[in-house]
Amino acid sequence: MVKLFCAIGGVAGNVFSVRVDESDSVDDLKKAIKAEKPNKIQCDADELQLFLAKTDDGAWMRDVDPGVLELDKGRIHPDVQTLIDGEKMRATWTIKDVLEEYHMTTPQSRQVHVLVVVPEVAPVLENKRKRKRMEDAPDAWIKAIKDEQVIVLPSTCEDLREHLQRALHVKVPLDDTLFLIVSTKNTTGELFSVLEKVFEPEPREKLSHITAGILGGVIDPLGSGSEFATEDTYHHLWDSHIALLLMRVSIGRFLRNMNASTSTGLYRPDLCFYYNNSNVCVFRGEEKASGQLEVPTKELHAKLIWNYSKRRDD
Repeated sequence: MVKLFCAIGGVAGNVFSVRVDESDSVDDLKKAIKAEKPNKIQCDADELQLFLAKTDDGAWMRDVDPGVLELDKGRIHPDVQTLIDGEKMRATWTIKDVLEEYHMTTPQSRQVHVLVVVPEVAPVLENKRKRKRMEDAPDAWIKAIKDEQVIVLPSTCEDLREHLQRALHVKVPLDDTLFLIVSTKNTTGELFSVLEKVFEPEPREKLSHITAGILGGVIDPLGSGSEFATEDTYHHLWDSHIALLLMRVSIGRFLRNMNASTSTGLYRPDLCFYYNNSNVCVFRGEEKASGQLEVPTKELHAKLIWNYSKRRDD
């Protein structure tokens, strides 16, 4: 058996514990929570939304953390709001599945493990979410990406892939027009999991000129206008969609076609982005004309001997 401390979002003084077996499902956990709080929870158990109460570094939230202290007062701290906006615990998973999937340690005392959202409380959380969005800086998502720190670097390719595919802590806002374009492109529903990780679930009335300028080109890009477009024709796509976006969300600079000398020029990709004005290249790419999609990949592999530590600026 495992004891899980739970907290109902938006309700003051509601941290309580339930006991379940690790082999029990999340659906069983919902039933245990409802049975523990019959007066507070009037809906069916399956209508509860459960979220892991974990910090950015993957640890359990402590009972002295600001987010938990605010929960005890019936308020929603930004850290808790981020979790509630994120991925729900899946009803078909066992408790053991959840703990192993997210690499969580064995639950202990003086921690909070599960955040509970009750349908009756949902309007309160929604109003708080709307107020929070209105109070946010218009480009809060950009600042969040810049400020994010990776405590533990991914050690394997799979870890790196999971890190790159994680949901944004602060989602990117869309206005009505861009929201409609995105929805139109997702008629099959295949993009839902990606869109859910990146964009806010509801459109805003207006965006800042910075966010609107970035999203317009990415969501509804201009094509080359011809299937016979040359390599140089695609420069505007690379510069506006990749290079300038990287400059907005990080600190660094991009350079293209750095043929500093005949000895190194052969190993320079068409576009490179250097982080924090250093010699650390975090992005590089090869451009080719239309119909040559397999060529850039081969060239990037062929140029892996490029020496990042000896980058020259002349």
